[in-house]
Amino acid sequence: MSWPVDVNVTLTELAWLRFLSLCAAECCKTSLGLVATSIVISYVFYYLNVLVNVYIYGLREYSTRYGCVNGWVEGLLVFLMCVRSGILTNYNAMEYKVLLKRAFVIRITLLFAVTVFLKVTYEKYESVILSFSSSPTEKLFKHFRALLLYIIFMICSLVVAFTTSQLVHITVCIPVIIICLSTSLQILASIATYGLFLYDGSRSCPLENLDDSVYYIRSTVRVIDFLGSVILACTGVWVIKTEGLSWIQTPMLILHCFINVWQRFQNGWKSFLQRREAMRKVDSLASATKTQLSNHDDVCPICFK
Repeated sequence: MSWPVDVNVTLTELAWLRFLSLCAAECCKTSLGLVATSIVISYVFYYLNVLVNVYIYGLREYSTRYGCVNGWVEGLLVFLMCVRSGILTNYNAMEYKVLLKRAFVIRITLLFAVTVFLKVTYEKYESVILSFSSSPTEKLFKHFRALLLYIIFMICSLVVAFTTSQLVHITVCIPVIIICLSTSLQILASIATYGLFLYDGSRSCPLENLDDSVYYIRSTVRVIDFLGSVILACTGVWVIKTEGLSWIQTPMLILHCFINVWQRFQNGWKSFLQRREAMRKVDSLASATKTQLSNHDDVCPICFK
C-alpha cells in the first residue's frame, strides 16, 4: 500500500511530538539508520511489555512468570512499512519538506505498530486478567487494577484509531481502525465476562446458564473480529489489484489470510461443533427427580441416568 507521502503535511501535534518525529525521520534517511531505529523501537515495545507484565504479576512474580517477548514483531513491522512507503527515496535531500514527509511516514508506521502491540499484548494477558475474577474475596485493589488495565488498553486503541483517521485518508487507515475497534470490542466483552464472574462468585447460589452467557458474549465478539479480518483481506486484495503485486504486501496478505481468516474460521467452526455435540449429550441425559435428590441428600442437582 502506498503512503500519501507526496502531499503537503500539516503537523498539528504538540511541539515535542513534532520534534521527536523529525528526529526519528532524520535517523531513518539511510538504510543503516532505519535498521537501527527499528531495533530501538523493538526495545521500546519490549520494555512496554515488561511494564505490563510487572503491573499484572508484581515485582515478586515477574522473573518467574514473564515470557520472553522481544518486540521484534513491531520493529520488523516498522522497518517493512517504512521501506514500502519509500522513506529511503532521495535520502540525500536536505529540504525541510522532505524531512516532514519522512516524519509523517514514521508517525503513521508507529501508529500501526502500537495497534499491533495493543492487540497482541491484550490477547496474551487476557486469560491472566480474567483469572483475577475467580476470587471475589481478593483485595478490591486487585480487581481495580485488572479493570483499569482493560480501560487503558481500550482508550489507547480508540485514541490510535482516531489519530490515524485524522492523519491519513480513510482508505489507508481502514486496517488500523478495524484492528482497534476489534480490540475495543474484545475488551468490552472481557469486562462483561469479568463482571459476571465476580457477581457469580459473590452469590451463595451460582448463576444459572453462566457458561452460556459467557459463550454467547465471546462468540459474538469473535464473529465480529472474524468479519473484520475478512474485510482486511478484501482490502488487501483490492490494493494489490489496483497497485500490483508487492514483495512486502503480498506475502503479508497471504499470511494474514492463512492465520487470521482460514485458521480462525477452522477453530471457530470446530468450537461450534464441539459445543453443539456437548449440548446434545447433556440434553439426552435424564433429569433427576425430587425423590432421587432427596434420597441422595440433594448432593448432586445435575443429571444422571
